[in-house]
Amino acid sequence: MATNFMPLTNDIVFNYIFSQKKIVVDFIKTFFMDFNGSNVEVLNEWVLPKVKYDDKSMRSDIVVVGNDTIYNIEAYTTFGKEEMEKSKSYVTRIFGTQIKRGKKYIPKRVIQLNICEKCEIKEDEINKYGIMNYKNSSTKRFGEDLLIYVIDLDKLKKNNYNVGVNDKTIKYFKMFNGKSIEELRVIAKGDENLKDVVKCAEAFLNDEENQWLFDKEFWIKRKERNIGKKAGIKSNQIKTAEKMLAENFEPEIVCKITELPLNKILKLQKSIKIPN
Repeated sequence: MATNFMPLTNDIVFNYIFSQKKIVVDFIKTFFMDFNGSNVEVLNEWVLPKVKYDDKSMRSDIVVVGNDTIYNIEAYTTFGKEEMEKSKSYVTRIFGTQIKRGKKYIPKRVIQLNICEKCEIKEDEINKYGIMNYKNSSTKRFGEDLLIYVIDLDKLKKNNYNVGVNDKTIKYFKMFNGKSIEELRVIAKGDENLKDVVKCAEAFLNDEENQWLFDKEFWIKRKERNIGKKAGIKSNQIKTAEKMLAENFEPEIVCKITELPLNKILKLQKSIKIPN
């Protein structure tokens, strides 16, 4: 059994589970009923394209590229004004950088879905933001191209999920608020896709090679990195990356955990022996 349960909103757990194509497609289908699940691409830890060389680097959690829509899904512990500004930057960056030289201006619409444990913006449980036509208060023409959703799990929990959405979506919300694997199993009962979420979470949390990610020592090292102990930290990052690659972690996941560049991870992958 996993010694430390981490909720689905935990950054590491969220990225691992929802990078699984079957799971994230099922989740989007429950929230957006018009979603076309065919011919989609799931990108984990996508570096959003820059417009100028000195633009701030932006890394998204999960991006799902559909036939006519790009979904950017982010998990937050707390969502406030700064996070809203970040969301606007993500939506416009994704939307604008779709246009390539010599191509027509027909980009896919972009929907940002923010799932947060607690929202500091004092509004309802689920909020939808878009661009409004102020002449007639219509959002149909512009607003459907750029949308931001904020889901406040804390308010949903307090209001018993009575939010006018379908039962499957409510089950997903309950799973995000779940406090144990046993609770997730109860919520997932009778739904094979939700059972896959539980299996994925349980396998990740119960793997001995993953447990160290949640150790006190790991978080101490992370804190030391943030205060500038760069020399020793780089060595630790490389060692960590080598261990994870040796255990067959996907390079994109290793990149997310160690914060090393993906090209560095790919070079390390070629240089180490992967067990059969």
